[in-house]
Amino acid sequence: MTQDAPSIKAAILGKLTVAADLSAVKKWLKAEPVPTRYPTSPFGWVEYNGGVRKPSSGSKEVVDDFFVVLVVKSADPDNNEDTAMMLAKAAEAALEADPQLNSTTFDSYVSNREKQKVFASDYDIVAIRLTVHTWRYA
Repeated sequence: MTQDAPSIKAAILGKLTVAADLSAVKKWLKAEPVPTRYPTSPFGWVEYNGGVRKPSSGSKEVVDDFFVVLVVKSADPDNNEDTAMMLAKAAEAALEADPQLNSTTFDSYVSNREKQKVFASDYDIVAIRLTVHTWRYA
């Protein structure tokens, strides 16, 4: 299997789209959509966040970080955050089940979780962003 950032991103998307506990997610995207074109909620996307290359024993160790973002938008602010947290937990479980992500990386784990909330006139939006930390050799 190829070990490069596009292959890792595809593997992450693949794991998330087939996860039974994430069946409520209506659409998975390869990049953040324009806010005026948000798909039906809940939805998510995976995006590459870069990484570093380090010399290590004659080869190059490459660290790639990816964001997995889950968005819940509705007029029910009391449940939006709980729904987003439940989806984030399910996404973590789906990724932790195969830390090598279909052999595209030597190891991966969720290294950070962040929440953002936006209020609008008749609804609110909760987004939880997971940082997936991966490493491989170039």
